[in-house]
Amino acid sequence: MAAHGATNRASDSVTYGNYAVTGRDASQHAGQDTGPPQANLLASAIVIVLAAIAAIFVLRISPLSSPWAQGYDPTGHWWLSTILAALPIVVLLGSLALGHVKAHYGGLAGLAAALLTAIFAFHMPARLAGATAVYGAGLRPLPDRPGSC
Repeated sequence: MAAHGATNRASDSVTYGNYAVTGRDASQHAGQDTGPPQANLLASAIVIVLAAIAAIFVLRISPLSSPWAQGYDPTGHWWLSTILAALPIVVLLGSLALGHVKAHYGGLAGLAAALLTAIFAFHMPARLAGATAVYGAGLRPLPDRPGSC
């Protein structure tokens, strides 16, 4: 077995551990370490901190003075309301299938589309929409007050 990054001129191939690059591309990969990408911990930490800040901000918005009544047909046309309601799913699946993005980015895009659709198309209060997203994400699975569900 060849050493890490070793070039075998007889077969014109480069071996990286268990991976081998053969043919014309072997000369381009000689001397390069093409191991698995390293996780970017700083970016992950920043996203988690921003999500926590957003969750705190949303939950500190003053509560509703009266209950919110959901309208199932905000546009007055059932087919247009159905298209608006399906928009987050279209964004999620479209970003995965057509955009070839990573699943967690597609999920965040779907979440953003769901929040924007709920707030602007279905006139859901922002605090309620944000709290629903936070509760759904599992960041705050317990009720605010004991005995309230």
